[in-house]
Amino acid sequence: LPPAQAKKYLARSLWYYNRSVDPENSPALKPMNDTLTQLHLMWPLADTYVHLGCDELLSGDLVAAAAYFSHAHSAEAACMSSHTREAIALKQASSCLIGDANKIRAIPLLERQLAILEEAHGKHGPKLEALMLNLASCYRSAGQEKNAIKAYERYFSIAAYSDNSSVAIYCDLLTKNQRGKEVPNILLKQLHAANGIDKHSGLYILLIESYAKQNMKQEAANKLRMLIAVPKLPKWDPEALEAENSDGHY
Repeated sequence: LPPAQAKKYLARSLWYYNRSVDPENSPALKPMNDTLTQLHLMWPLADTYVHLGCDELLSGDLVAAAAYFSHAHSAEAACMSSHTREAIALKQASSCLIGDANKIRAIPLLERQLAILEEAHGKHGPKLEALMLNLASCYRSAGQEKNAIKAYERYFSIAAYSDNSSVAIYCDLLTKNQRGKEVPNILLKQLHAANGIDKHSGLYILLIESYAKQNMKQEAANKLRMLIAVPKLPKWDPEALEAENSDGHY
């Protein structure tokens, strides 16, 4: 691939390698920095990595963004790295094992229990909260995504507080079912739940990602600016870069 395209995939490789090896000894680090050199990007400088990480975040690629942030040694980068890693963790938690036999067998039992509780407490009684969440999880495992969406919607209408993990799962289901345009408003509502928007949350990063995926570039950029002052790319200085290379710095 041309260097401009290759750097995204090398950054993603760097992220996955970093989960199993020392980041400074990652097999992906030197190829990535070599590629940045070809693009006349000053990779030893934190501002370069932070700028590239923000670019990837605005493209909707959380993994590539996290890789860049993790290699920029600055306070801003550490903050962005933490938020982005939390967002990735939320997305990973939303994954589901399709075909779990125990959950599939549980569906008719839970549906009967739901009917009993509805008769006793009404369709929106608080005693239905945990059951709706459990039923939504079982529907997902059975591949019944539309039923899972309905179950989550009932859960949110009942629950006094919705945890970020459930919101992330619901948003993932909406995106998979051609309802991604609804996701930004849902995330904003959750972020506003605690008396003002919570910028120090992985959910805020997911909000930026959702704008990016809906091609709402200006909204994504505006939200990013609320979180960080994106640095400019440092001026190209081949002599300084050569000095870094001669010291074996990668």
